[in-house]
Amino acid sequence: MLRVTVEERGERVIFRLEGKLKGPWVTELERCWRSTSGHVTGKTFGADLDGVDFIDDQGKALLKEMAKAGVELIATESMMRSTIQQILAKPCTNSSMENTSGHGSKAEFKRSMEEYKMDETFWTVEFTGAAGVSAGVVIFTKGKIFGGNSGQTFMGTYDGDSNVKGNISVHTFDPGFNGTGTPGDCELEFSGTVEGKTMIATANVVGDPGRKFTARLTKVSDLPEERAEWSAVPRDDINLATSSANS
Repeated sequence: MLRVTVEERGERVIFRLEGKLKGPWVTELERCWRSTSGHVTGKTFGADLDGVDFIDDQGKALLKEMAKAGVELIATESMMRSTIQQILAKPCTNSSMENTSGHGSKAEFKRSMEEYKMDETFWTVEFTGAAGVSAGVVIFTKGKIFGGNSGQTFMGTYDGDSNVKGNISVHTFDPGFNGTGTPGDCELEFSGTVEGKTMIATANVVGDPGRKFTARLTKVSDLPEERAEWSAVPRDDINLATSSANS
């Protein structure tokens, strides 16, 4: 869900956004922006993105178009400021801003967006690399990744829906485990392409591009809308829990 509040701040009109800028909410923001800008004269416009916790590819294309039309993209948080820089650096394609009527109906448009959404989803993952084949699970939520297998934990960040990129910190809590071909702790960078409920991704160890593997992810389900917020557990706690289990 996305909340859009139009605020007048002196000689400026600010669209204050809160929530997730994705799917049909992108169309709602575009409608609000075009309607407001068509009725207000003599003022400059800005979009306050500090309250946004996710932007899909279509949303980024709209923000790019708004910026080209003179709307200032505003953020004080470092992660969102970095996202804005990426948005302004990307070319804006017409295909990403097609009207929803191109999908035949609102229902078809919603289904097409759900098919490619990564946020708030749960996946199984099969790794293939120098160490052979192994499996694990991953969760994508609010731009963050949580997951693991029988010997490692995965925590990181991601961006995108149909084309996904990100970074993952791998922590090995079982010293004898080498399921992903990345023994010990390491940092990975990855990219993948989503088609329906499948993602094919490649990853390599940061600083050592020769150490790489492929991964096939299969979507299991969307996450429940109402649940307790998750946060990363300090590694010392993970090690303590492992030691207690082995004693």
